[in-house]
Amino acid sequence: MNRDSLYVQFADLLKQLIFEERYPVGSTFPSISKLESVYGYSRKTIVSAVNILKSEHIIERQGATRQGYTIISDCREFQKDLRPLNDSSDILLILPFSYWNYVGSKLLEAMETVFTQNGSNLILRNHKNNVDFEEAIIKNLLATGCEGLKGVVLVTSDSYSNRHVAIIKELQNNLPLILLDRKIDGIDSNYIGIDNYGIGQKQAEHLYSKGHRTIGFFSGFCRISTMVDRLKGFKDTLEKLGHPVAEEHITLEGSLYENLELIDRAPTLLHKRLDLTKYGPTAYACGSDKDALALLTILRERNIRVPEDIAIIGCDYDEFAASKGNIVFTSFKYPYMELSKETYNLFQDYSAHQEGPFKRIEISAEFVDGETS
Repeated sequence: MNRDSLYVQFADLLKQLIFEERYPVGSTFPSISKLESVYGYSRKTIVSAVNILKSEHIIERQGATRQGYTIISDCREFQKDLRPLNDSSDILLILPFSYWNYVGSKLLEAMETVFTQNGSNLILRNHKNNVDFEEAIIKNLLATGCEGLKGVVLVTSDSYSNRHVAIIKELQNNLPLILLDRKIDGIDSNYIGIDNYGIGQKQAEHLYSKGHRTIGFFSGFCRISTMVDRLKGFKDTLEKLGHPVAEEHITLEGSLYENLELIDRAPTLLHKRLDLTKYGPTAYACGSDKDALALLTILRERNIRVPEDIAIIGCDYDEFAASKGNIVFTSFKYPYMELSKETYNLFQDYSAHQEGPFKRIEISAEFVDGETS
């Protein structure tokens, strides 16, 4: 069986959650539709993953066909499956990815290309932007030993309220750690990301150059440093331009994009929160293109024209969001390959016994002048 298959990776995640007692032995296993809603995988992928759990006698049918499955194994043998490969070139990559998480998927693709071309094995763990999954992965890594690993790359699920800073520091004491794309408050570490403050600056400058003076900001995933840094750059720039953003025109959500269900519900949840009256902003800077898509959906429902009535600028150059909106967003394109090359080069320069100073590398993102501003 190809261990890189998506359904195998999802089966591994389910085993890990059972091992960590997120789904305890004796309880009813979630239905296919529930798994589809929570994790965002296709029904075919989920059914294949569940079939693996059935074949390995981890779950069994509860009598009648429609009564679902019961968890009958605690997956203690799975602990062995998570041991890192016995190769000093192995790098563990912990990040969120799925076909609708465009940045996570593109980062994974670029990292795999760069590290494989240079003879390193990239081992993947997917925390799905869930801080508890992130904790489980790191705890399991510490429990099973870090032998053979050259280091860990972590794209964290939470920068500012991460409850597991202590175990991340413990991991860093055992292995070289690089924080990729997102910083963590309370952890001094190597960091590689894009210049998010600069993105916020450019968003404000671009909309200002188009004649907008009342400009709002919206982020649907503000738990991470990328969004906070973009907002700060945006606010500071408008302040310098003499048109500071009003607090009532800043809309921040902890997370609207944990799964596909939330993405589809985002416009409904935001409907009453954004000021789209004639006295409100004539333009919005968004933390991501998913934010821009949610805003675009609301505006279209109200027959408000984009960009004639309200302009929008996003970030990520997200092809998933663009295809759902059937539009090219004004946005910023991540330098995925450059981020990956810098990550690989930093591991080459860094040994497990080296003590600081840690490196902080930020790379500029490319502005894309689309149809929404």
